Amino acid sequence: MEYFQYFIDLAKIYGDSKIYNDFCLIYDKTTDVVNNAILNLITEISISYGENSLWVDKWFTVIYLGMVAEERKANAILKKKIKRLGFHQIMMENLSAYEAANFSRGKRAVILLQECQKRGF
Repeated sequence: MEYFQYFIDLAKIYGDSKIYNDFCLIYDKTTDVVNNAILNLITEISISYGENSLWVDKWFTVIYLGMVAEERKANAILKKKIKRLGFHQIMMENLSAYEAANFSRGKRAVILLQECQKRGF
């Protein structure tokens, strides 16, 4: 919830689309291995957030490492898509940080995968 709320607040300055598109740049390159080139990309992306760049770098790195961990989970169906679903919900659907962070609780993976597919990912 903490990083979701941070990006919700940041979107008031930079807009939902910019933040979501920057997230997607990282998402698209994420695999099950930590890649220094992606960490450098995160830093490059963060520079465009001016005085907020240090915190943007921090939170995008946290999200990136979370996606790497999701990709490594054995037998996981959603993998990194679970992070994209939450990020899409806060940036494109105006869900609160609480709603997005708790959306998947108690739902079967196949249902969540359908939610992702409805949104085009």
